[in-house]
Amino acid sequence: MDGKPAANVRMRLVPNNDTTKTVGGAWAMTGEDGKFKVMHWTNKEGIPAGSYLVTFSKYVKPDGTPLQAGESPAMVNAKELVAPMWSNPTPDLMVAIARRVDIPESGRSDIAFAITSATN
Repeated sequence: MDGKPAANVRMRLVPNNDTTKTVGGAWAMTGEDGKFKVMHWTNKEGIPAGSYLVTFSKYVKPDGTPLQAGESPAMVNAKELVAPMWSNPTPDLMVAIARRVDIPESGRSDIAFAITSATN
């Protein structure tokens, strides 16, 4: 985020069209180094080939501390640190193109996004 690896960014990958053969999509959480492993909604690593729209989210409490397990953003009046271009679940067409990732039958291990913070 903003040119640096970002920890604790949640990613959600939603099938982008009817040809993607999965239900529920997939998710990932970045580690301290900004790297991640995509997990199928069944909690198995990897996802089927297809086109996905990625949404990013990183919520913190008003004092800047991360949310704890079981805390919802609404419960603690959390704020989103990721810019709306990357966090909005219903983007316009140009934003959707920037957030699209295509996974071939052979798989992929080179997915990277240069997301920005809400303050930039």
